[in-house]
Amino acid sequence: MTGLEYTYTELPTIKQLQKMRQLPGGLGWEHIEANYLATTPEQRDDYHEVLLIPRLQRQLREINLDDNGQPWLDQRRINQAISQLQNLGPGKLMEKNETLTKLLLTGVKVEGLTGKQITINLIDFDHPERNDFLAISQFRIDPPGVKGPNGHYRPDIILFVNGIPLVVIECKAPGADMLKSGIQDLLKYSNQRHSLQPEGIERLFHYNQLMISCTSGRAVVGTVGSQPKHYLEWKDTSPFDSDLIAQVLDITNPTLPDEELISSAANLEWFKNSTKLMNAKNTLILKS
Repeated sequence: MTGLEYTYTELPTIKQLQKMRQLPGGLGWEHIEANYLATTPEQRDDYHEVLLIPRLQRQLREINLDDNGQPWLDQRRINQAISQLQNLGPGKLMEKNETLTKLLLTGVKVEGLTGKQITINLIDFDHPERNDFLAISQFRIDPPGVKGPNGHYRPDIILFVNGIPLVVIECKAPGADMLKSGIQDLLKYSNQRHSLQPEGIERLFHYNQLMISCTSGRAVVGTVGSQPKHYLEWKDTSPFDSDLIAQVLDITNPTLPDEELISSAANLEWFKNSTKLMNAKNTLILKS
């Protein structure tokens, strides 16, 4: 790819994600550049699917172990778990997003070896190294009713944890009001612009935990339900020291918002706490 957007924003963001392996815990992101013109998409069966089912199946086996530290989930139980992710029940975007967030934090129930229901994890917060971190750029998604190369959407970068799309990043070329442009794209993708006709790829955002608009040197972040005025810059490099972030990511200003955001998003304890806060916010909005 070429262009100012790719050169100054998308490519540096990808490189920063990959460099995260150098931080304590080594939770860097594998990266795939998607070929959106391919007949068969990477990591899934068709362009309507937003979950990476093969990766999700593999990770459910690897992070849910028995008392002897061995995988025990068979395909039938894995299918039970994935079915709950694919069928989040009735409701609009906010309600489905809240349901999914609860599943991320508390797990899903499947039939245990004794026949009783037990809870298994979708993300291993206690052992972050067991999880799978994947960034895919130009990830094509076809809306309902769309087939072929026309009419699809391609968010710039999507971050998957164990095959679940948790973060969407929209990258913009340097310039005035470009962060606002990125936010509008995110709202369009998630069908949150109050359009008379449904638009975008709302299903992707059933699973979303962070929506990021970034340009060279700046980034703002929101969640499902956030309007443009709610998107804020990142101000803290926690859980990592700002000097360490500057050294690993090779930047001169360790308080640069986009690097801070990426470093924080790669930390699962940070994610778990932030997700709890986001879930509480969604509950308040739904009740208001």
